[in-house]
Parts: sequence; C-alpha cells; structure tokens
Amino acid sequence: MIIWIILIILSLLFIIKFDFISQKINLYDFPDKKRKFQKIKVSLLGGPFIAVFFNLYIFLNINHLTDFESFPNLLLLESYREVGLFFIISNSLFLIGLYDDKYDLSPKDKIFLIILFISLFVYFDQDVKIYELRSSILNKTFFLQGSRFIFTVTCFFVLIVALNMFDGINGQSFLNFIAIFLFLISYQIFQKISFFIIFSLIIFSYLNFKNKIYLGDSGVYFCGFLTSYFIIKTYNYNYLIYVEEVIIILIIPIIDMLRLFIIRIFNGKNPFLPDRNHIHHIIQNKFGNKAIYIIFILLFIPLLLLILKFNHLYIILIQVSLYFLSTILILKNNEI
Repeated sequence: MIIWIILIILSLLFIIKFDFISQKINLYDFPDKKRKFQKIKVSLLGGPFIAVFFNLYIFLNINHLTDFESFPNLLLLESYREVGLFFIISNSLFLIGLYDDKYDLSPKDKIFLIILFISLFVYFDQDVKIYELRSSILNKTFFLQGSRFIFTVTCFFVLIVALNMFDGINGQSFLNFIAIFLFLISYQIFQKISFFIIFSLIIFSYLNFKNKIYLGDSGVYFCGFLTSYFIIKTYNYNYLIYVEEVIIILIIPIIDMLRLFIIRIFNGKNPFLPDRNHIHHIIQNKFGNKAIYIIFILLFIPLLLLILKFNHLYIILIQVSLYFLSTILILKNNEI
C-alpha cells in the first residue's frame, strides 16, 4: 500500500510539474508538415516516464523480484544473473530509442542495435526461448528444435518494430498496450506488474490525449520489449496455451506492418523508412480525431471474443476482415 501511495504522489507531481520538467530535459517532437502535423512541438517524455517508473516500481518491490523460491515472482526471473540481464537489455533498448528520439538514428543502425541486444538476451536466458508452437486450429504441436534461437529473436524484433510502426495518433499506443496487458492479467502470471504498467499508461494517456506528450521510440521500444517478454514467458509456462491466442492480441499491428512493408518494397522504397500510409493515418485522414474510436474497435472486439472463448480461427478471420475492409473502404471513399 505504501508503495502505491508513493507512486501516486510521484505521478501527480509529474503531471503538475510536467511543463517545467519538459523544458529542463528539452526532448521534443517537432512538426515537419510531412509526417508530423501537430501544430506545436510535443514532449517525448512518455518513454522516460514509463521506463523510470517501471525501474522505480521494481526497486520498491525488490524482495518480490528476488524471491526466486516462490512462483510466480514479480518478473518470473530465477537468478540474479537473469535479473541483471533483464534490466541491462530492457534499459539498453530504452536508451537506443531515447538517442533516436533526440538525434535520429538511421534505420540500419536501429535494426542492428535492436537485433544485437535482443540476441544477447535470448542467448543468455534459456527460459525465454520458444521451443514449440501449439496450434488449436491445426490441433498439432510443432517443435522448433535447432531454429528456436532465431525464431525467438525474430518474434521479439518483429513485435517491437510492429508496435513502433503502430504508434501514430494520440491514444493509439495506449489502447494497444492496455488491451495486451488486460489480456495478460486474465492469465494471472504477471498480474501485479501488469496492473502497475496499466496504471503508468493511464497517467501517460492523461497528458497524451491533451497532445502534450508522446511515447517516442524510447517508450515503444521499452514497452515493446516488456510486452514480448511477458507474452513469451506466459506462453512458455503454458498459461497461454495456443499460438493463436498470441496472434489474436498482436495481429493488427503486425498485419499493418506487413502491408506497409509490401507496399514500400513494391514501390522500390526502404521498408523501414517512415511514411503516412499506416492504418491510423488512413483512418485519421477520413475521420480526424474520431479515428481513435475505430482503432479501439479493431483492438478490443477481438479481445472480448477471445475472453468469451470464441473459436480462434473465426476471431482471426474477423480481425483480418475488419482491418482490410476498413482500409479499402476508406481509401476508396477518399478517392471519390
């Protein structure tokens, strides 16, 4: 209880003193009239806020984190070596994003650094490797054997990139991460930490909906790594039983990323260079600020169907249909 009182007080101080803190740190996203159309510069303190608060929360709960004999402990880590590795990698990815927010890293450098740190994490933490794919649709289990390292690194990397590309309008990343962590809470293995992350995201969203703050690459890389870690650990410990459940909670950002990659490659462009062809840009061009409501439907209807135990194949088909139908109809309407 005392820990939560401390966190609430610090959160209120952050909101009250936000303008002062932003000016002192001087980390902003500036409008360029090409991809960024906000009227004024917007603070990129979302990432630092989430990362600092997460590390503070862990420090205040250090006894629960290092109680390796109990199951589950705070982060499902089993030794001090794993604890050190987790915090080195998660905060390194945060710093990569922070440097990118401030100085603009090239896509090539970002890809190299993200893959490097993820590879180190997967190599030294045996419990995070994915050993098998359990499918409810095919009613079969596929064993990865020699490809488990590459497959796991690819899963981390793809999800971080997809979540970063899916971050575009106020409230979008907030809704996306909220949906994921609400889903994880239902499996109870990371319940305590998931409640805290949701609390942090709500504090962030208060300023985000006022167009005062963005997550930035630092926030998306950090939250993307946490999301990947929690989902893979939940799956590896058989709380998430089927791979289709993972697909359902992540498919919208991933199919949007794949669509963009295909279009950019087809047009002879670097697939990692940004543009304004994302699903949120398409919806925003048509509906303006109401675009967030459509994003909410795309993210939360499948989650509700999953909780209600609908057939996994039907949910995935509904998601893909809703995504492409909304994209095609809006684009067609805009052309007219």
